[in-house]
Amino acid sequence: MRTRVLTVAVAVLLVAGVFLVVRMASGDDPAATAPDQPPGRMLEGRNPVATRTGGSAAAEFLSGEVPIGVSTKFPGWGYGDQPDGFDLALVRYLQKKYHFTPVWVPVDAKDREPYLVSRRVKLIVAAYSIDGASSTQPDRKRTDVLDFAGPYFADQSGIMFDETKRRAVTPGTGIPGDHICVAQGTTAETYLGSANPVRLPTNTDCFDRFGLAGDNSVVGVVTDETILRAYAKGKGGDVSPVMWSGEGHVINQEKYGIGMAEGHDDACRELAADVNAFLGDPGPDGAGAAFDTFLKSSQNRDKHLDVAADLSLCE
Repeated sequence: MRTRVLTVAVAVLLVAGVFLVVRMASGDDPAATAPDQPPGRMLEGRNPVATRTGGSAAAEFLSGEVPIGVSTKFPGWGYGDQPDGFDLALVRYLQKKYHFTPVWVPVDAKDREPYLVSRRVKLIVAAYSIDGASSTQPDRKRTDVLDFAGPYFADQSGIMFDETKRRAVTPGTGIPGDHICVAQGTTAETYLGSANPVRLPTNTDCFDRFGLAGDNSVVGVVTDETILRAYAKGKGGDVSPVMWSGEGHVINQEKYGIGMAEGHDDACRELAADVNAFLGDPGPDGAGAAFDTFLKSSQNRDKHLDVAADLSLCE
């Protein structure tokens, strides 16, 4: 009897050992699926393979390494080789929930839609205005070509002038439209078209030309006001004096969303709910804290964050 019991026990142990070996070989190791992931890194053109499945549509969509188009030249929004700013705070909010590894892909305004359409990135989180013309299909709107989880921020266009340069070009008080710079691929390029503005590849190019002493080819820059204020704060007296559009002279309303290629409606709707959670979170990870950290030079926080995600943008 004792020999029989011993034989059964040995058989059970052998089966358990085989199961453990098979499980380890399959990669189902708790340590290998730990939720804490290392921070993303600058990398363009990578096509990552998803390593995490299951759960919600958003969790499936944002699994493993996720290429995300971000600004790296906009103080306050996304800046630096390891970018940081308000947009990156939103990405971190999503990362904390879905445990993916963001792979930062630097984008200029003109790159955003093409990168999404070509699937070079999964998301664009780069002060991306929801409204505006499509850059890949000019006869259509952005919302006809892309989906957006948002809006998560409301802004307005502004004009930043170097008044000394402006007077050198136009002695009166008029706005010299052909000396105002806009970045290619922005909404400003569309609505200032009749003014024949100076079109340069990026906002950074506009700012660089604007800051050149003695170069009056660009006397002002048009883009979203929070970007202008962050630039002016960073440059200090180098761009003083400046003139803003003012409450009575709003050029265009802008609302930002997380850009996505079409075809992921369920994931988009879940991310829209996450946007609302980000906006309503009063803690250190929420939109209010991110605004205070990165956009201090802007005014009226409540005005900028008084938005809510629109599910119709995911259809």
